[in-house]
Amino acid sequence: MKKSILPDTLLDKMKSAVESSMDGIALLDAGGNYIYLNDVHLSMFGYSKEEELIGKSWETIYGPEEIARINASIFPLLMEQKKWRGETTGINKAGLPVFQEITLTIQEDGGIICICRDIEQRLHNQQQMRRHEKILEQSNSMLIITNKKREITWVNE
Repeated sequence: MKKSILPDTLLDKMKSAVESSMDGIALLDAGGNYIYLNDVHLSMFGYSKEEELIGKSWETIYGPEEIARINASIFPLLMEQKKWRGETTGINKAGLPVFQEITLTIQEDGGIICICRDIEQRLHNQQQMRRHEKILEQSNSMLIITNKKREITWVNE
C-alpha cells in the first residue's frame, strides 16, 4: 500500500476545505461507526456537537426500512464497485425525514467516506412542477409555451 505524507499546511487546507463545504461530509470506520463529521453533516441531521454521533453506527440516522434497503440494495453495490451514488432518506434528531443525495466511497482500510446533500427543496420544487403541469394539462384553454426564439416548447392537449 502506497502511503503519502502530506505537509501539515496541506492537511490544514484540506480540513478547512471540508469544513467550509456546503455538503455534509462524514468518515466512517470499517465497522460503520462515525469517526468524523463536518458541521453541515451534523446540522443536516439536527445535531450540534460531533460527540453526539462519533463512535455511533450510521444506522443512528436511519429508520428500520431504510436500513434494510441500504443493507440489501446499496451496500452490495458499494462493495462491488467501491463507490455508490444515489438518494436515501435519513431521520434527524427530532425524528423528521432528511431527504438526501449521497456519495459513498470505500477506502482501502474498509472505512467509508460519505458526502451528502439535503435535497428536500429540490424534491419540493419537482413536486410543485408536476402539480403545475397537471393543472396546465387539464385546462380547457389552449396553452402554448415558446422560448425566446418563439419556438414552441410545450402545448397542452
